[in-house]
Amino acid sequence: MKESVRLSGWGSVTDCGSPDQRMAGPGVDEPEIFTHAGLRHATQAARLCGLAAEQAREGAGYPPETLACVFSSALGELEITDQICSTLAEQPLALSPVLFHNSVHNAASGYWAIAAQSRNPCRAVAAGPFSYAMGLLTALGQVQAEPGTPVLYVYYEMTVPDRFRLVYGSPPARATAFILASAESAGPGSGPGPLLVFEIAPCGTRKPRDPATPGRPDPLPGTGRVEALTFLNGTFPLSEEHDLSLALSPCGSSPA
Repeated sequence: MKESVRLSGWGSVTDCGSPDQRMAGPGVDEPEIFTHAGLRHATQAARLCGLAAEQAREGAGYPPETLACVFSSALGELEITDQICSTLAEQPLALSPVLFHNSVHNAASGYWAIAAQSRNPCRAVAAGPFSYAMGLLTALGQVQAEPGTPVLYVYYEMTVPDRFRLVYGSPPARATAFILASAESAGPGSGPGPLLVFEIAPCGTRKPRDPATPGRPDPLPGTGRVEALTFLNGTFPLSEEHDLSLALSPCGSSPA
């Protein structure tokens, strides 16, 4: 059975720069919604997601505090986790509380929710190679549960440390965001957005992943509109047995 939600806004940001580049001065954008204190401690992932989320929110026209949010990532801040593990092995007394605070998987979503002053649900999802589809399904479920509250969905992956690149490759840090709302909602922007039609179906011809083989994060789209549409039209792995099928319908049309 196919169902649909209203899609609006789009944000996509690639690599907002290393901490050294950010400290060097202007040239790298920062999320305007973050306070100075928030920016002092925010991780690269939080900044990257914040920029993509701001683009999506501004494009859709929703005030930040009105949004629920779901952030999804297969690996989260793997570089910080790797740093912590190395410190524990070599100099355990030198472990930084701030580093530990930023290593948790909901750090990026937490920074956004605090900056947005939102009291709506805020979730962080990790599901290995199924993270994009599983996070999106979580966002879709939130829309169905509370139709009056639009949902910001952000999917991101960070550049992985060298020692993990044989497993995960070396794509650039990147975040993508968009807003989902009930199909009956036109939103505050100019006119109704397109419908995102979705369906959960048994795996078709996709070959099941070998559980013994490390999973790679799902690829993220680039910043172009064509790639963005591709990212919302297609079939994405949801589990070993099921796929999440997505299709964009023109504004105002109903799902088939």
